[in-house]
Amino acid sequence: MICPICKSNNTDLLLDYGQYPYFTVPLKKKDKKKILAQYRKDQLFSELKYTACKDCGHVYINQIPDQDIIDDLYSNYYSYPSPLKGEFEPARDNHFINIFKKVFNPICRKRNLENVLEVGCFDGYILYNLKKKGYNVTGCDPSIGADIGKSFGINIQKENFSPEHFIKDGNFFDIIISRHFIEHTSEPENFILGLEKILNNNGLLIIETPNIQHFLQKGLLEVFSLQHITLFTSKSIEYLLNLVGFKVIHTEITPDNLILAAVKSNCNKNTHINLYSNIVKQFKKQIIKNKQRINKALFETLNKYNDRIFIWGAGGFGIAALNLYDIPPDKIDFFTDSDPQKWGMEYITNSIPIISPEEAKEINPELIIVASMYSSGILSTIKNMKFNCPTLLLSPDVLLELPLNSN
Repeated sequence: MICPICKSNNTDLLLDYGQYPYFTVPLKKKDKKKILAQYRKDQLFSELKYTACKDCGHVYINQIPDQDIIDDLYSNYYSYPSPLKGEFEPARDNHFINIFKKVFNPICRKRNLENVLEVGCFDGYILYNLKKKGYNVTGCDPSIGADIGKSFGINIQKENFSPEHFIKDGNFFDIIISRHFIEHTSEPENFILGLEKILNNNGLLIIETPNIQHFLQKGLLEVFSLQHITLFTSKSIEYLLNLVGFKVIHTEITPDNLILAAVKSNCNKNTHINLYSNIVKQFKKQIIKNKQRINKALFETLNKYNDRIFIWGAGGFGIAALNLYDIPPDKIDFFTDSDPQKWGMEYITNSIPIISPEEAKEINPELIIVASMYSSGILSTIKNMKFNCPTLLLSPDVLLELPLNSN
């Protein structure tokens, strides 16, 4: 296959899982029943297969999933705690705000940039904080998060993004922010071109997306799902931005994410440089090592206790843990999550109960598997609540943490 970004044919099959569920979020039992009645069983799954470019490192899904089903998921069933309502500590969002304050705010002030649009803003937590700094803010998001943001006085259009909607009303922006959206698009070049249409000529485009190089190097699988169609390295996203007439002026690389700022410019296109062949090769070896560590922890727990294994994190990562890391669902007693909205819900593919951390403490698990990008915060909670059992982290490394009083 040809890389859709740099057009290289130096590609390799990266991951071939087979059939994977569309609905990877926990659901109310009545919604689960509704979905199972609405869709045939074969419609609830699609092929999860990815190819990697060994030149620019870009990773892309082989078969584009059904967008109507994904739109149904995000518009009607997507569940995410609201940072505006204080339902969790949004470490990733706060990191972005700090980067904006230190790096992007001086650029915006120097250029007299004031009008901000965030595409895929959920409840508008970022916009709320930028509004406090004096920016004029607008959001666009189709989920229930838009209603939450509006209740906090944030101007959010509850709809899927379309540049024509803004052009029709004569709305153009000095700053456009898109965080964790581009990886969901089947045509990322057209998406960036759409943003370009409503960005003023001296404006700033800020993109945040998963850093696939991190996941490849660590052999981590939670980033792969039917919702993640296109996954970038710092090189491949810069290549894309150059291609559509942007120049990257700042790149911030966190362990698992990329944050880039770009301006309109006729810059030189990147040339092919073989940078990622070895990383792609090592990825497959590291997956095997990670699965061996997971299986060892599961085997030792089951051999000793034969019960009470929890997964902490009832999100998409939780489903990835069961499917991509080959954790047998029948060996998991509960999911645990700090989000009260998820308690009592179930996933579409199993009936494992989702309970609160307090209820989990009473049941006294023998092994906790942490399946969340907020693993450090969860690990602190586990220690503060004095869970007396080993904790298996799946991110940012597959690592078994023993309790403090273990021998």
